[in-house]
Amino acid sequence: MRERETRNKQVLAGAKLVTGTKESGVSVIVYSDFQCPHCARLWGMLQKELVPFLDGRVALFHRSFPIENVHPWARSASVLTNCAHTQHKEFFAGLADLLYSEQAKLTASSLSEVSHPYLQGQLGFDETAFSACVSSGMGDRDLAADIESALRIEIKGAPTMFINGFGIDGVPSPEQLRTVLREAVAASADSRQIPSSH
Repeated sequence: MRERETRNKQVLAGAKLVTGTKESGVSVIVYSDFQCPHCARLWGMLQKELVPFLDGRVALFHRSFPIENVHPWARSASVLTNCAHTQHKEFFAGLADLLYSEQAKLTASSLSEVSHPYLQGQLGFDETAFSACVSSGMGDRDLAADIESALRIEIKGAPTMFINGFGIDGVPSPEQLRTVLREAVAASADSRQIPSSH
């Protein structure tokens, strides 16, 4: 159990919050590649399966782990989403949903053509701050931290997911995901019980 807690702290440090709060009892951290079909499938599954738990019990975090020698625009997508996240987690979540859903149609040259109109349509989006983030290399530095985190804990590929430190490689079945989530939520609730003083 202590090993899982240590692992959870390692993968959480610097991860981008997507839904929920950092105070949630259960943390789901996904290392993902925006151009990876399996990652898109897992992302879609998470959006559906996490809904019953989004009442403060579970939080979803994202870390980028692009496989650049196979996926030519995955790195650029990570930089764009990182810079969107610096303004608001909802900008990140919406752009991530868009990139995963449009994945099969996207190319390195069309990535910006799809991403920028979406972001410009979001209330409160600051185009100047976003451009400064991209040009300054801030998005690249965030990505480098994600990659370093993945390599430090010897992740072999994407997607890889951790639920309170419990690692899952690849895409589980919806049933497996539900089971692990329920067990994690139950364990978190048990750990929060305050013993009676009587």
